[in-house]
Amino acid sequence: MIIAIISDVHSNFVALEAVLEDMGEVDCIISAGDAVGYYPFPDMVLDAFRFHGIRNVIGNQDYHIVLKMAGKTPMFDALVPASAENQDYLKDAPMKLRFEVDGHRYSIFHAAPKSLSRRIFEDEVEESLLNEAESDVLILGHTHMPFIKRFDQGLVVNPGSVGAPRDGDARACYALLDTETMLVDIHRVWFDEKRLEDACISLQIQPRHGTLKLTWEH
Repeated sequence: MIIAIISDVHSNFVALEAVLEDMGEVDCIISAGDAVGYYPFPDMVLDAFRFHGIRNVIGNQDYHIVLKMAGKTPMFDALVPASAENQDYLKDAPMKLRFEVDGHRYSIFHAAPKSLSRRIFEDEVEESLLNEAESDVLILGHTHMPFIKRFDQGLVVNPGSVGAPRDGDARACYALLDTETMLVDIHRVWFDEKRLEDACISLQIQPRHGTLKLTWEH
């Protein structure tokens, strides 16, 4: 079984479209959160998530937008998805996903097993995270920086960011995992940055993609 792992699309449908085309036929797609925020295509991204049956855990940006939809964060400037279906999809996203395939236990969180905002970088990953998550494969997002860390007990994987990579490579990033061999490959894909930039300019949105000479929020 081939699982495609994505994260941190951040309403960048241009990058998501390129990633979906690049990955081809896979058995399922899971997302480690932050489907929306930053960029101007929240509905197109969530339409694609629903169309492809992508299972998404809620990320910190997703959560803030859910609060904005409820009128609890009026100053948050990210675009809210317009359709009721997409708003419901976002609100219904769980904090974690768990499943078992080929005898291995999988867990997906946006940031960390007990936090929606903690950043776990590759050099901070320890085998104890797998025990904390009660998993053989732990999938995280949030840092926008890909890594694969192997231990005797299993794997910790961050697929990087589809919509806003932060590791010095401008291309969209995702991972493919073979559940039989437990091999994971990180893939990078070029996308039409001009189309994204033009959309940001037309809607007066400050773009946040590394190739557009941006500063990042931390």
